Amino acid sequence: ILLSFWSVSDTCIQLLKPTTTLSGVKGWRVALQPNIQYLKDPYHIVTWIISIVLLVFLLFPFILLLFLSPLLRRKFNLTRIQPLLDAFQSCYDDKFRWYSGVYLLSWIILNINMPYYVMEIILAAVFTSYFMIQPYKYRWLNIADTLLLIDLNMLA
Repeated sequence: ILLSFWSVSDTCIQLLKPTTTLSGVKGWRVALQPNIQYLKDPYHIVTWIISIVLLVFLLFPFILLLFLSPLLRRKFNLTRIQPLLDAFQSCYDDKFRWYSGVYLLSWIILNINMPYYVMEIILAAVFTSYFMIQPYKYRWLNIADTLLLIDLNMLA
C-alpha cells in the first residue's frame, strides 16, 4: 500500500514539474519527458489534469484521513477502513497515530521543486520533531528514523 502511495504521488508530482535545464531549448518542458513542451502537447494536458485530480481527490484526502483518524475514530465507526489505517499507523504509538500523515505530507512537499536551503529547513524541522516527539512505539525505531532523516538532510 505504501509503495502504491509513493508511486502514484511521485508520478503525479513529476508530471506537474516543469523544467528548463536543456541547453538550446526554449520554453518549459515536462521533467519526465523533456521533448514534450509543458502544457502545449494535448497528451500532457490530459495527464496534467489527471495528476491534479489524483492529488486533490485521492492523495490529499488520504493524508487528511491519516491526520484526522484519531479524531474521526471518536465520532465514527471506522472498522471498515481500520486495516488500511493500521497498515500506515500500526508502528506509531496510539497517541501519535496522526504522525503518519506528517511523514507522507513532508515527502510530497520535498518532491516539489524548491531551493535546497528550503528543503534542508523542512528536513531539519521534520527530524527535529521526530526526535522531540518520538512517535514510534519502540525507542529503537525513533532513533533509527531520526538517524535516517539526519542522513537524508546531509545528502540533500
